[in-house]
Amino acid sequence: MTSETRRRLIDFVVSSAKARLLIYAELAHETYLICSADTIRRTLNAESFRRRISAPKLFLSAINQRKRLEYAQAHQYWDLVDWYNVIWTDESAIHKRNWRR
Repeated sequence: MTSETRRRLIDFVVSSAKARLLIYAELAHETYLICSADTIRRTLNAESFRRRISAPKLFLSAINQRKRLEYAQAHQYWDLVDWYNVIWTDESAIHKRNWRR
């Protein structure tokens, strides 16, 4: 695959979310490349593109959406001094276990 066709393939893949979901054979068809799906796969792998299953998006209820919006609107004019006074926590729980031998 020439550098020009390689660039065209990469530009197409990063152009939209729909393009990233196409299978390799469809990518060849959509970009008018005459090559196998394996060639597409090898080319994208060489450019550090990997297929991954996307993580499920967390559902936000209407109540939580409203609360987030209210919080954002209440704090949108805060400056750095205000934010330095906030204590951030990840709310992780740590459980101590007694391990016996």
